[in-house]
Amino acid sequence: MATTTIKNKKAVYLKNKERDKQEILNIYYKYDRHPGYRMMVIFLRRRGISLGRTTVFKYMRELKLRSFVMPKRPRYYKGECYKKFDNLLKQDFTYLYLADGAKRYNCSIIDLYDKSVLATINSKRMEAEFIRQNSFETDIELNDDILDYIYGYYNYIRPHSSNRYIMPFEKRYTKQ
Repeated sequence: MATTTIKNKKAVYLKNKERDKQEILNIYYKYDRHPGYRMMVIFLRRRGISLGRTTVFKYMRELKLRSFVMPKRPRYYKGECYKKFDNLLKQDFTYLYLADGAKRYNCSIIDLYDKSVLATINSKRMEAEFIRQNSFETDIELNDDILDYIYGYYNYIRPHSSNRYIMPFEKRYTKQ
């Protein structure tokens, strides 16, 4: 009798494990291979699946899934600026390159309360996790893709650690 119960528990465990691994795969490919195990735990909890970080890390390793992470650029040490101004609006400037090598500049203004992007502009005269893995043929394609990323993924899907892993729009519209 005891061995039957143990076998049943093992069968239930394996069934749940396969279900959880399939859900991890779905989330991983839905968000273009971005979520690592920490972000995966948050996405799973939103779907009602409560797994620990080490379990998710183990399942992702078994599935051979790795988060797409760009290495940080080395710091620039040339010299002192003539004038320095505080970045009070928390603007983020990013250099972008079109397929033909032409340089564009992106400036995003981030809300200090909920970390959502309020405005973004691309210019010939003037977000890294998205930009570094894509290439753009034209200015129009660049602008359209950046707007889709910011107003589709960054503000409404991506959890932020500074917001206790909730999305910017959730923080804005929930009373805390």
